[in-house]
Amino acid sequence: YALIDLAYTCGLRRRELNNLNIEDIEADPSGGGTIKVRGKGNRERLVPIGKKALRDLYYYVYHVRTRLLKGGTTNALFVSWRQGGKRMHAYSINAVFRRMRMRYDLDPSFSPHKLRHAFATDLLKNGAPVQDVYKFTEAGDERRIVVGTIETGALAVGNEVTFLPSKKTATIKTLESFGRPAPACF
Repeated sequence: YALIDLAYTCGLRRRELNNLNIEDIEADPSGGGTIKVRGKGNRERLVPIGKKALRDLYYYVYHVRTRLLKGGTTNALFVSWRQGGKRMHAYSINAVFRRMRMRYDLDPSFSPHKLRHAFATDLLKNGAPVQDVYKFTEAGDERRIVVGTIETGALAVGNEVTFLPSKKTATIKTLESFGRPAPACF
C-alpha cells in the first residue's frame, strides 16, 4: 500500500516509483518531508510528502521491506520478493495495481498514471497554484495544466474535458472515483 499511497500523494510516474532509493526520503521536524524524484531526462525535483504518507512509507521500510530483502542489500526503496529482494521492476508495479483492482473491485483504469492525474486534479480543486502543480509533477508543458485548470474549473469530476492544444479528451477522476477515499496526508 505504501507504493500506491506514494504514487497518489506525490503524483509520481511508474518509472519514478521504480527509481526511488532509500536515501531519497528526507523527513523534516514538522513530521512531513520531501522525496527526491528523478523524472524524465534524469531531471531531479523535490516533492513534499505529508505526515501520514511518510509514516506509512517508514512502516513499509522498517517492517515490510526488510523481509522482502531476503538478507540482501540494495538502496532501492521498493523491492520485490520474487526478484530476490532486488529493485522492483516496472511490470511488478503494474502487478501491485492489478492486485489492488481485483481485491477491492476498483475501476479497471486504476494505475499510476491515473493516480498522477488524480493528484494534480485534487491539488487544483483544493486551490493549489498551477505553478506548484507543474513543479511537483514536472508535467512537461505548463500550458497543459493551465488549460486543464480552465477547462476543469467549472466541470464536475467525471465529465469529459478537452486538453488543448492536443485536442485529446480525458475523463477527470479523483481518488474517490476509484472507489476509495483520498488519503488524508497533507
